[in-house]
Amino acid sequence: MTVACRSSLSPTLSPTLSPTPLPPSLALHLGLAVAVLSVGVGACRGGSGICGSGSWQAGTLEIHHLAMGQADATLLVGPAGRSLLVDVGETGGDDAESSGAGARTAAEAIEAVLGCRQVDGVLITHFHLDHIGTQRRGGLAALVESEGVDVGKVWHRDLGSQPATEGPTLRHWRERLARPPHWLRAGVIPLGKGALDLGRDVEIDVVARDAIGLHGPSPQQFVRNENDLSVAFVLRWRRFTYFLGGDLSGQLVAAGDGSSHDVETRIARSLPDVDVLRVNHHGSNHSSNPTFLAQLDPEIAIISVGARNPHGHPGAHALQRLLATSTVYLTAPVASGRAGVRSPGAVVVRSADGDSYSVQGERFACQDRFRNDEDRDGYFAEADPDDRNAAVGPAPFTGER
Repeated sequence: MTVACRSSLSPTLSPTLSPTPLPPSLALHLGLAVAVLSVGVGACRGGSGICGSGSWQAGTLEIHHLAMGQADATLLVGPAGRSLLVDVGETGGDDAESSGAGARTAAEAIEAVLGCRQVDGVLITHFHLDHIGTQRRGGLAALVESEGVDVGKVWHRDLGSQPATEGPTLRHWRERLARPPHWLRAGVIPLGKGALDLGRDVEIDVVARDAIGLHGPSPQQFVRNENDLSVAFVLRWRRFTYFLGGDLSGQLVAAGDGSSHDVETRIARSLPDVDVLRVNHHGSNHSSNPTFLAQLDPEIAIISVGARNPHGHPGAHALQRLLATSTVYLTAPVASGRAGVRSPGAVVVRSADGDSYSVQGERFACQDRFRNDEDRDGYFAEADPDDRNAAVGPAPFTGER
């Protein structure tokens, strides 16, 4: 008998048997159904394998930052077993024909962690090849069509919200979302809490999407870069706090199609102190600006980046800013040569109680440090140029300090 399993890795159905005697054949079928359902986690099948039979331990929050080379993918599993894959990209140019290696890496990680090829949701932070895959092969499409991963729901930014510099990947996905294949159950991720569900008191607050807050008259009125429009969220479980923001920009650069906006400073006022930061834009010098880092003050910073990155990520200036507050981990399995920088390849964060967490097995206590905001403008004193005057806030970042 096959039991369809969606959402968490525990059963949601409790059959009630009638006390009336049943024919032997019907009793046998019902007995088998009860036996399968009562197994719980072990009965969940998705794609291939048995959900719940992987390395994930029930009651534990896990965040797996996969070693994707020059691409990006992060697998989150809540304490009750609900799962979310954030991005599934491929290495190569925007018009390159991908090998599909990123999709294979993500599928193998999903099966190793969950025991099956099934995830409750996929969040695509933005439409660049290294986050969603090429229009020819690889990425999200290959994850489902070639690797056999069952995806419950796909969330993405609002393609109709405002224009961006449009490359082949964005153009392809705009067309594909207009005529989605049968497996692509997709929708625009709403701002706020509730849409992304990892169960059991895990709160995910979507704090940025489509550079909302930059609409209308603004000194930042040049062409939007797709990176600016990334989805970003804060995850909280008890005392543990984590931030992920795709390729959000943190520097104001006016360069036509290569322009970027300081979205980091705009959203910083809504952000808490965090334990772990998944670093924006692979550690680009145009991200992780001083105001943003002063607001979040992370203890751990994780950079998704490959060896010999063609764009020079992580940038020396960004790395210097990150090292002032954090221990830095790279998903590139190569020695960095920098004190305070570790390069293990895939980086796994685990918390079994929400009061402490581990990174690659090393334990840390969650921080509950009081942060002062005297003028109540949202910026903590460390990030605010004048914390006694709500009319004075941080200016957009334009340099490399």
